[in-house]
Amino acid sequence: MAYLFLDTSRGFNFGLLSDEYDWIEFKKLEVKKTSQIIHKEIHSLLESHNLDIKSLSGVFILSGPGSYTGMRVAEGVAQIFELEGITIFSFTTFSLAELLDIENPIYIYEAFKGELFLWSKDGGERLVAKASFSQEGEGDSFVTHGARLVAEVECLDLLDFVQTQPVKIFKYVKSQKLRERPFYFRPLEVEFKKSTK
Repeated sequence: MAYLFLDTSRGFNFGLLSDEYDWIEFKKLEVKKTSQIIHKEIHSLLESHNLDIKSLSGVFILSGPGSYTGMRVAEGVAQIFELEGITIFSFTTFSLAELLDIENPIYIYEAFKGELFLWSKDGGERLVAKASFSQEGEGDSFVTHGARLVAEVECLDLLDFVQTQPVKIFKYVKSQKLRERPFYFRPLEVEFKKSTK
């Protein structure tokens, strides 16, 4: 038995975890149209380890933050698995700071459209123009996921932790029975606003 991991928040990160939460296999694909390959890639991964979907112990989904387009792919697959009775666990990267002992993190992500998405426990969330971003404080711990986006800012990459500390992360997510909703960079009324361009 094994767990499937899916992350479509930026590119496509996925893999198989043992029942002890060690990686059996982990893959990172830099793709823009995850929806065109996700089914084939899941099938190939399972087949290469002589597994099928019904033999999975469960599925872990990284549920953001991310763009609406990126987030809907993994969440859509998760909902199909849930209909088949497969247990889904989902978590945002915000859930990991305390677990990984990162003090006062400021999460920073490229939010497309020339903007950065910033989130902190005390300061809430905001979008800022990438061109006008400046580091706010000397003691800030900047955290990102899957890409170091702002060259002048030293960032911890949570995808590195997912790869190097899977037991700690996935054991915690399962023990807490996390099923967090997808977290989008922009509210839906902004995401679906008609462009004036």
